[in-house]
Amino acid sequence: MFSKRNILALILGGLFYSSLAQPASAVASTVVVTPGDMATSFADVIATPTKWFLYNDETDAIDNSLGSFVSGPAGVPFGTESIQIGVSGTQRRNLATYQFSGTPLGDITELSFYTYNPSAGNPGSVSRSGYLNFNVDFNGTDTWQRRLVFVPSMNGTVTQNMWQKWDALQSGTAQSVSYTHLVPHVMTWADTDRDLTAWVGNKMQQDAIQAIYALEKDILKSKDEKLISDWRHMLTSDHFYYMCTKWFADGDVHAYFSPYESPYEAFIAFMNALKDVQWRVHAHKTRISRKRKAR
Repeated sequence: MFSKRNILALILGGLFYSSLAQPASAVASTVVVTPGDMATSFADVIATPTKWFLYNDETDAIDNSLGSFVSGPAGVPFGTESIQIGVSGTQRRNLATYQFSGTPLGDITELSFYTYNPSAGNPGSVSRSGYLNFNVDFNGTDTWQRRLVFVPSMNGTVTQNMWQKWDALQSGTAQSVSYTHLVPHVMTWADTDRDLTAWVGNKMQQDAIQAIYALEKDILKSKDEKLISDWRHMLTSDHFYYMCTKWFADGDVHAYFSPYESPYEAFIAFMNALKDVQWRVHAHKTRISRKRKAR
């Protein structure tokens, strides 16, 4: 499904004009986006999730100066205007919305958008075009996982100086790619360090993770569905996140989401639960041993 924390966006490169048709479920509908539909801040978006906005994907900021509504070009599919955005190099500028958060991908029956790629002021490959991308929540945890991207040049021929409609579904035959950043180490947007220290940055977290993963072989060998399920729930990253001892601005964020009074209480609660799982593993191994002796 669309991730609640992330966005459906049309990313533009070069100089492009775009007009968007929104995803539709059982009843097809077209909503024309106008300047009055544009949010000016994340607070504005949260208050009115149906808002659209221009988003800087590099700085994680809403910036409506990144583009503008203009008349035409001739033949604009909806209304009389379109949105124009110009970028260069590796810049990522998005026309985005949160309004489809939580929508199962299987419920989307129509997903399309329009682009106009002028030859003037658009050097480089003629196949460059705005493309559709959205962050997807694959397991219901509402965290950054990956981004599905529909690239027009992978699904047809990009023609300059004319409006083109791109069907991002094509009855299930459209080609999309799973996008992630190529970096030499794991990254996160959870706090300012952009690394894993929010989960493995202190001795409590390291000991807890080492102890729970040490049970993996015996847990899976047990073939006990309830035991395996409980063990997997204990692998949820939030448990270790609650043990974070970072302070200042990051600490406020960690404390806000934690149900515990302190990271030390989170550690104690986790280790108590771990003891229960360890006892159940031991009991299972004991039962198996007794059965073997009885034979």
